[in-house]
Amino acid sequence: MKEILAYIGKNYRKPITLAEIANRHYLLLYYLSRYFKEQVGASFSQYIKQLRLKSAVRELIYTDHPITRISLNNGFPNVKAFNKAFKEKYRQTPSKYRRFHQIELSDTEEGRGKKKSTLLKSPQFFMEVSKYISDREKSTMLTELAVSTVYIDLPPEPVFTGEKGAKILAIGNLEYALHEEVQAELRLVQEEIGFDYVYFSNLFSDSFAMTTPLYQIGGQFYQMDALLNSFQRLGLVPFIRVEVEKEAADSAGYLKKLDAFLQHSLQYFGSPFVEKWRFELAFREWGGTQRNFYQAFYQTVKKRASAVKVGLHVPVSPEASKSAFLKQISGQCEFVCFTCNPNEKVDFTDMNNRTFEGVNILFL
Repeated sequence: MKEILAYIGKNYRKPITLAEIANRHYLLLYYLSRYFKEQVGASFSQYIKQLRLKSAVRELIYTDHPITRISLNNGFPNVKAFNKAFKEKYRQTPSKYRRFHQIELSDTEEGRGKKKSTLLKSPQFFMEVSKYISDREKSTMLTELAVSTVYIDLPPEPVFTGEKGAKILAIGNLEYALHEEVQAELRLVQEEIGFDYVYFSNLFSDSFAMTTPLYQIGGQFYQMDALLNSFQRLGLVPFIRVEVEKEAADSAGYLKKLDAFLQHSLQYFGSPFVEKWRFELAFREWGGTQRNFYQAFYQTVKKRASAVKVGLHVPVSPEASKSAFLKQISGQCEFVCFTCNPNEKVDFTDMNNRTFEGVNILFL
């Protein structure tokens, strides 16, 4: 039981289950459930909920972290579950609890002259940290850091070396954004960092097939509209990767669906939003068939929204000839993307071609 409680204490911020613990210790789930309650005095779910709430309360009081981040930091699957558990325990919402106790803390003698106490200044924090410091290290006296002055000559006028790159947030397949946990993470990272583009693939996933009659009323792009609408509210512009061999085996059918989707999106979202989109086509091989598909894709997009940018993922390796690859579609390639191993030496000399001076290069 001591090992089990120690494991829970280290991992309660993760989505652990009693079944997982039973498997780790080769115990029957029913037996462990009963034995756990006998020894601890509470069920596993009650016990871990109390641990998570106790940790969340400290974070509420001693940090300025958003409620969404606190809920995810402490093992709750989403804000809704955190609010429900918190209200059951403390009879008020986390926001009200935070306002009351932070004000109460500032009224104490310790908190006077401070706007808010922080986690780093809390006694609980130092008590926890002290457990990991040896007795020899505890006796070490802190001395003032040596400081030297460094003088830097700067030009009177700023020198701009390049434009700020756009920040791209990759989420994998688009259907992953259907999960509530992913949507909560998107809101959190936008609040903390602020990305420009949301990068995803599998635009026409089978997950979006309209099998429910209620969805069918909203049209074939009903669920996709909801996801893209949430991206728009967060200030994220779709950056759509098309893995051609995987997603567009039926090239004619794919292009027909793409045309219908763009026409619908322009009506639903409006051209100011849609014309910011980016499409990146990735091919496993390159030849006449692939070049024809790219050209047809490019023309389909431009027919509906001329400002939308269309580009290619370039296979980069020391042996590959990037110039030969790009020259074939230079008139219809508005940016190129590539993925590169940081330990791999890449020679870009054959891309020193004036044909591509107006083409943007994106590092993914």
